[in-house]
Order: sequence, then structure tokens, then C-alpha cells
Amino acid sequence: KKYQRVKDEKEKADAPKNDLMVGPNKNPAPYIKRALILFNGDGKDEEAEKYETITIMGRGKTVGQVVQIAEIVKRRVKGLHQITRMENTTVKDHYKPKPSIEEELEDLYFTRVVGGLHITLSLKELDTKDAGYQPPLPESEVTDQEEDFKTRAPRRKSKKTQKPAGRGRSESGAGGRGSGGRGAGRGR
Repeated sequence: KKYQRVKDEKEKADAPKNDLMVGPNKNPAPYIKRALILFNGDGKDEEAEKYETITIMGRGKTVGQVVQIAEIVKRRVKGLHQITRMENTTVKDHYKPKPSIEEELEDLYFTRVVGGLHITLSLKELDTKDAGYQPPLPESEVTDQEEDFKTRAPRRKSKKTQKPAGRGRSESGAGGRGSGGRGAGRGR
């Protein structure tokens, strides 16, 4: 490889606190937790700011996760109205030659269009005539956040504390793949 990508330094400080930009993190739990805190407060600080509206956004590969996060939050907070908007964003990529290359190469610039999704969730009624509007879920389909934590089943053991799975011997000393027949051993 002769080039390296130059990371774009965007100003994130300008984004409102009630906007969640979903990144490449595979685990949606931190985003769900943040959304619930924005709606309900953190439970520790009585003066923590609560929002009536939040926006969950993602581009490219994260679009599916945006939908997943929004659906889970809608099932945890009662009375959430939703508006979904799709958008295309033009992204400019900048590549510089690696410093170890002795050839004289010029910077490369590429432009690509990336699909994105914005889901707005609000406790107050949104524009019902908007094409992406969805009314709140029936209360029977919503589990209150507080109730959910009290009735949640205990967590499974982490992988570090579980016994290793595999072909070890059972307590009776029988082979891990059953006794006799195929896989009983190598005939030693």
C-alpha cells in the first residue's frame, strides 16, 4: 500500500446533547442506555437534564443498528412518537502518500455517497402527516424501564468463568464424543 487515509477532523462539539450518532461499535447497549438516560434522567442526579425528543443517526453499515436501537427504546419508554428520515451524504475521502515511499506521489481525493438514517423519538406528538411518522406503541407492548430491571433474569456466567466446552472427559471417564463408535479414539 502506497497511501494512507487522512482522518477527517469534524467538530463534534456543535452536535446537540440529545443527538446520538451510532458508530461502528457492534454492541448497541451503550446507545440504548444513553437514550434511556436522555429521556428519564440518570436516576442518580435529580437535577439531570431530561429531554422530550432525541435523534438517533447512523450512516452506511450502522443503519440497521439505528433501527434496532430505536425499536428497543420504543419498547422501554411509553408514548414515544417516531419520525424516520433517510438521507444521502456525500463523503470526501483524502489519502496521502506514506512517508516511507520515495516516489513522488500526489494526494488522492475520492467522493462517495453514503446512505444514512435519522430516527427522531419524541414524548410529544410529532407531525402526523410526515411520510415517516409512526404513532406510539400500545402500552401493552411497552415494558417500563424500572420494571424490566427488577424482573430481569440473572445474567449468565461470563465466558471466563464458564467451564470450557470441548472434548474433555466427563466425570465417569467416558470420551467427550460418546463412548464407542466413531470418534471414540484413535485405536491406541
